[in-house]
This record gives sequence, C-alpha cells and structure tokens, in this order.
Amino acid sequence: MTTSTAAELPREGKRSALAPVRASELEVRPVQWLWPGRVPQGGLTVLAGEPGLGKSLLSVWLASRLSRGELGGTPAASLFLTAEDSREYTVLPRLVAAEAELEQVLFPPPARDGLEGMVRLPGTTSATFAS
Repeated sequence: MTTSTAAELPREGKRSALAPVRASELEVRPVQWLWPGRVPQGGLTVLAGEPGLGKSLLSVWLASRLSRGELGGTPAASLFLTAEDSREYTVLPRLVAAEAELEQVLFPPPARDGLEGMVRLPGTTSATFAS
C-alpha cells in the first residue's frame, strides 16, 4: 500500500474516477429543496425509525407527489427501496391510491435465485441492494 500527501495529488487534468477531489476545487452551492428543510432535490433521503410511525406511507406520498411534479416543479422519478414491504402487495396499491404516475416510480431488479439485485445508476458504479 502506498500513501500520498495532498501535495502529491494531481491538481488538474485527467484523473481517475476514484481519485480524491480537493476541497479547494469545489464550489459552495445552496441546497435546492423538494420539501423545504426536509428532502433535498437530487439527494438521498433515508427514513429510519421505529415500526408504525408512517415511514412507508410518507415515502409513498413523497414519491407520488414527485411523480406528478408537485415537488420541484416538474415530474421526476424516484428509486423506491424497501426492506420490509412487498412491492406488489403493499407498495404498488399504496402508489395507485396516492395517484402516482407509476412510470416515474422505479424499484431495483427483483432477487433472482436468492441473489441480491444489482442497481446501476447513470454515471455511477453499480450498487447492490437487497430486494
């Protein structure tokens, strides 16, 4: 294993996709909110807490409103990950009841042969999620 000091890192030009980026190369940008103070636009939002608090229903409500353009101004897609609820028996009926544009709600590929599905987001490396 080799180590580098910050002075040895490349300053500009071609760099590997996994190369670190200096803080001095970044620009402070204001957060754009889908739901002010709670859900950032283009960011990852995780709802965690005790069972029965309404996390799943809130997720469906947010995905439905986002799919219709009621959050952020234009219809947008959601990647819906759940570890507890069935897509077909629980999540889909809730999305239908909430009048979601179903084309805008995405799920990771289903597990096949007991293996986890792979999710590949544009411009990223693949990530594994349990379905």
